[in-house]
Amino acid sequence: MKTSAKMPNLSPYERYLLSALAHGVPVGKIPVILEFYAIEANSMSSVDKHLRSLRKKFNCKTNTQLVYELRNRVVSLDLEGMGL
Repeated sequence: MKTSAKMPNLSPYERYLLSALAHGVPVGKIPVILEFYAIEANSMSSVDKHLRSLRKKFNCKTNTQLVYELRNRVVSLDLEGMGL
């Protein structure tokens, strides 16, 4: 990662996207998580656009690399409560 050493600023939306990926949730199920946590813009198109933007911002080629680079920003998710 070619960014500065300080913690990256991520919106709550981006943190939940990242956290869902870190917990092994398939990209297609991420809108369910966003809806569960009452986060707007939870369409599949919005998810894809934000993931693409995050990968570009942090110079990552894959979602896995993105999660690895930003692993310190992951929040805990209640996947059992969502039925996932």
